[in-house]
Amino acid sequence: MISLLPRCHGVWLTLVVVTALLLFSPVFADDEAFITADNLTDEHVLAAIDAIVEGLYDRQHPEHFWERGAGRGAGGEHQGGGYTALVALALLHAGESYQSPRLREAIEYLQRIELQGTYAVSVRLSLWANLPPRFEPNLRADAQWLMDGFSEQVGSWTYYQHPDTTRRDNSLRQFGALGLWDAGKRGVRVPSAIWHAIEGELLEMQTLEGGWNYTGSGPATGSMTVAGLATLLITQDLLHTDAYRSLRTTTPTAQQKGLEAAWQWLDEHFSATENPNRSEYFYYYLYGLERVGLAGGRKYFGGEDWYRLGAAELLRRFCRWDVQTRTMHLHSQVGGDGARIRNDDLAFGLMFLSRGRLPVVINKLRDPSIRWNNRPRDAANLAIWIAGETARHVLWQVTDINAPSEQWLDAPLQYFSSNEAISWAEDEDDERWRNLKEYLDLGGLLFAVNEGSTRAFANSIEATGRAMYPDYEWRTLSPEHWAYDIHQPVNRHRPRLRALSNGVRDLIILAVEGDLSATLHTRNLRNTTHYHTASNVYFYASELDRPRPRLSVLRSNAPRSDEHWPRATAISGTIVQAQYEGNWNPEPRALEAFVRWMNARDEVEVTLKTHPLAEIDTIEPKPMLVQVRGVHSKQWTEREQHAIERYLENRGIILFETVGGMGDFAEKAEFTVQQMLGTEARPASRSRIVTGDGLRYGLDLSRIDYRPYTMNALGSLETTSRLRGITIDGEFRAMFSRDDLSHAMLDQPCWGINGYSTDSARRLYRNIVLYAEAHANSDG
Repeated sequence: MISLLPRCHGVWLTLVVVTALLLFSPVFADDEAFITADNLTDEHVLAAIDAIVEGLYDRQHPEHFWERGAGRGAGGEHQGGGYTALVALALLHAGESYQSPRLREAIEYLQRIELQGTYAVSVRLSLWANLPPRFEPNLRADAQWLMDGFSEQVGSWTYYQHPDTTRRDNSLRQFGALGLWDAGKRGVRVPSAIWHAIEGELLEMQTLEGGWNYTGSGPATGSMTVAGLATLLITQDLLHTDAYRSLRTTTPTAQQKGLEAAWQWLDEHFSATENPNRSEYFYYYLYGLERVGLAGGRKYFGGEDWYRLGAAELLRRFCRWDVQTRTMHLHSQVGGDGARIRNDDLAFGLMFLSRGRLPVVINKLRDPSIRWNNRPRDAANLAIWIAGETARHVLWQVTDINAPSEQWLDAPLQYFSSNEAISWAEDEDDERWRNLKEYLDLGGLLFAVNEGSTRAFANSIEATGRAMYPDYEWRTLSPEHWAYDIHQPVNRHRPRLRALSNGVRDLIILAVEGDLSATLHTRNLRNTTHYHTASNVYFYASELDRPRPRLSVLRSNAPRSDEHWPRATAISGTIVQAQYEGNWNPEPRALEAFVRWMNARDEVEVTLKTHPLAEIDTIEPKPMLVQVRGVHSKQWTEREQHAIERYLENRGIILFETVGGMGDFAEKAEFTVQQMLGTEARPASRSRIVTGDGLRYGLDLSRIDYRPYTMNALGSLETTSRLRGITIDGEFRAMFSRDDLSHAMLDQPCWGINGYSTDSARRLYRNIVLYAEAHANSDG
């Protein structure tokens, strides 16, 4: 077939399904652990990347680097230098510096030699596009080589430079298009006639089922369909941007129909273990799958997580996981005893693993009941802008309104745009309404953008917010709001924004007018205020650019693999959330998350209940802990004050917390309880609640971590808990946390939260629970 592409070695035996117990003790015969898509973590992927990188360097030849003579397949004799270019490109994507001695010599070699083949030149062109400006002469020379060798007659290239070729080749077309696209992003002008010819021939060669084959005959294959899709996505970006500016309903174009048919083919034929309809070129297929998955913002194909499944399959073929050293050992043969693993196999696999694990910064919300994708490149272009602001590669993806809300937490920001009203705005029985509400309660932020000149979508978003949070009010943002200055100041022509807040953080930011979507989609960089405002929303939601790698997302608050402290056993009790008139529960899922985490982490049975604050002194049986949460100061009723005093006198333990850490709730509660009891509060930093001394299963929290906002914005360098308390009979009964604990339990980023990191908050609250349980079961 082609010179740079790998040979698929078939599908091996189905992986053994491991039980949940074995996931926590994954050592088998020969010290091997079975890594599957279900238990795959970012740690595994990083270890595999390290092993592949070192393995490729071990295979490097001192004179001709990663070349292997004639390339495999037809046309291979023309592709000298291509293997070295491919490996060097993969190493760059894996994070290797072009200045490192081991890679620098290969790059210098590629600068010296003259390449003769389309594959080789195309890959080297992509390499130059990923290097600093001093390589621009090399980049322009290879780009010109490809343009000189392009055949407008067939919209493609042949294996060598021959502009009159009549060869129709979807694989060569993809490599050439990718190279020129990369060159275009670095300032090389590529005539639009080339892109029109590429698109026209590509659509003509598309099969009736929506896929592509190699040269125009035979059934569509996975590797050629992702090649066709990748190329169509490029031409969509370069040729059809303005076609989506207008919101008038139009008949789909041939390009739009081709894209939709191709996505459908891939959904129906997706596989992570073989190249669909082809017994070879599996690694090349995965490389293409990664490209279209990332470019098209797709997390799933055929309902399956393509990256998680593909990464697990690559690790099965390439590596062995050493549980003791937590490192990967690279096989020389597939699965340890199969066909030989080639350099290009490793290079394609390395690019799949490295590029696919990048953090997802934006989710674009898909709601098929409205026109949710009027501008298909708006979120993608915002992600590109953010990548430029942060000087690193990032991803975006589409999430479905009907998918479980925890899947939306892959990214810190959920982007939702339309010109049409949502029909479920006030229907709390609708699954979409419940999903969005749960996402917001779990710590998410919705960035809603009204498209066009009408306010239908904006009005329905405001109605949704009022239905979900009737106690909170929408407000128009002032010029001093973080959305206009958290990262890039927006001093002129600010887009009008509205917001809904729970008092701790903004839940929804709504761009009411100005049609930010059109600006983002068309890459109108003259209107930088729209880009600055939209990226400011991202920086707020991501806690100043702290997104997670793809596989490091929240998973139902499960215990983390690096927690090796003693497991508490034979403990049970109830935590009561005290309810009062006002904002008593601004983060309603926080304590649920903590209880779920502690019950999974320890062998305990902690339950959570809600009870009126005015009646906490009458609860039977008495709970081990009552928590009273709020944001701003609260004037307690006489009955509430009486209940607090009686509860404390009856040896109850109560915790007051300022959720978010920016209000004065706990400070005013401390003053009130001091007046009530006639006793001064004092720091609890030396108590067993914090030190763990004498506290069964307790942890030493003499050093803790605070949130970035606390450390940076407030200038705090403290590593000691600032928990305070009032003692009665020598024991802390009333505790006061002016620093946030609750939002931290959600394990979600957000700027402006003053308090503990997630790990420190969980551990401190765990100590408080253990202390309260021990106190409740003491003789008194």
